[in-house]
Amino acid sequence: MAFLTTTDFKQIIQTDILGQVIEEDATVRLQGEQSAIEEMSSYLNSRYDVAAIFAKTGNDRNALIVLLCMDITLYHIHARINPVMMPDIRKERYKSAIQWLKDVATGIINPTGLPALENAEGEAVVNNRYGSNPGLTSQW
Repeated sequence: MAFLTTTDFKQIIQTDILGQVIEEDATVRLQGEQSAIEEMSSYLNSRYDVAAIFAKTGNDRNALIVLLCMDITLYHIHARINPVMMPDIRKERYKSAIQWLKDVATGIINPTGLPALENAEGEAVVNNRYGSNPGLTSQW
């Protein structure tokens, strides 16, 4: 079962344009969606239960995850047609989605409503990073 629905895409692309881009072949959209989910999972899997995130349906899904998944999906679908002539909006939204995912992966952004990754005992896995600024040398 797909994470995204055709109705979801109406939010960011006209239905007739989506039909042209996927050449009225639903498998093209599903393949693009699977690529997007794999790409998103690679950023989210160190902190969040990606299987639970992408198993949700309907209104149980996180709205921002749905939006970013659509942006990445449309980027991949457009790239298969002609990467050079891709609409600028697709490139910009893709870059924005990837930057958000990078910020989540590094802990700069902590989205709410996403299920945390749990260990075998059912406890949330916390990945803490420790560090400091580079040492300074002062000569007098």
